Amino acid sequence: MKQLFTKLSVFFCLLFATSLVAQIKKPILTAVPSEVWCAQNGYIEEINNNGNKVKVADYKRAIKENANLKSAISIIEQLMRERDIVLMNFGAKVLADEQLAANNTVDSSYKSENNTSSLDELLKITTPNIFLELNWKVNKQGPQVSLTFNLQALDPYTNKIVASASGTGPMVTATDFSVLFQEAVSQNIDNFMVQLQDYFKDIEKNGQEVVISVATSDTWDGNLKAMYEGEELSGIIERWMSSNAYNGRFSMLKSNDTMLLYNVRIPILGNDGRSLTIHNFTRSMRKFLISSPYNLKCVTNIKGPGQATIILGAD
Repeated sequence: MKQLFTKLSVFFCLLFATSLVAQIKKPILTAVPSEVWCAQNGYIEEINNNGNKVKVADYKRAIKENANLKSAISIIEQLMRERDIVLMNFGAKVLADEQLAANNTVDSSYKSENNTSSLDELLKITTPNIFLELNWKVNKQGPQVSLTFNLQALDPYTNKIVASASGTGPMVTATDFSVLFQEAVSQNIDNFMVQLQDYFKDIEKNGQEVVISVATSDTWDGNLKAMYEGEELSGIIERWMSSNAYNGRFSMLKSNDTMLLYNVRIPILGNDGRSLTIHNFTRSMRKFLISSPYNLKCVTNIKGPGQATIILGAD
């Protein structure tokens, strides 16, 4: 009876989670290999970061060459689809992007000189709401084998792990990788989904978490202490943030004459009922700053789905 009650509890939690997702917006999830898995399996490349060589995960080569990775992603997609969440297929996205790049003379999205991490490389390929990062190893004990896996849901907006699952499947004589992986993951996927439910509930209640900075251009002769109608510019910006953050939820991370750094919760949906992104949010802020009585020149620099900088005094 106790086991039946537990299973029913998980079942109804999952029903609530999927209905909650539908109420907010359908999240875009993508299953990818973890950076650790890429390093352990030799999928590493060097990129140029402002003249410095940096080693990052080579996700594109991994998905093209590794049959077990393709199988693992396919199993994760199937398990999630059975729970009414459809994933963007990472391999298909890589192929589509390369086909598109082949039609252009310059593929700027893959040749940036300012990448700093494996996440930067991944975000150039796809920008989902959540990355499902996979890692695993096969254990051998005589003629029998098992598989130990680790699955983490990474929010690329904040670089936070919002759900995780790990475990080891039973020892079996089967050597087919897909059987080992399915056995190990299937036992833990429901608890993983419940954690995702908590993440979606937090977003619905508090908004999407992002980081926004306001900085001054080196060529600008003004600063954030400048007065406009009896109020410092930094105070004006803070007042705007309070009015436009979701339920007024934001916090100051850094403040000086040349920079303001905020952790902000932004609405999931705009006034028109459409999904609101950090691009939309900072565009509204820029419109406010360039209008009267401030008439400030400024530009917006978006880095990934969860970070943006408004540069004052720049064209």
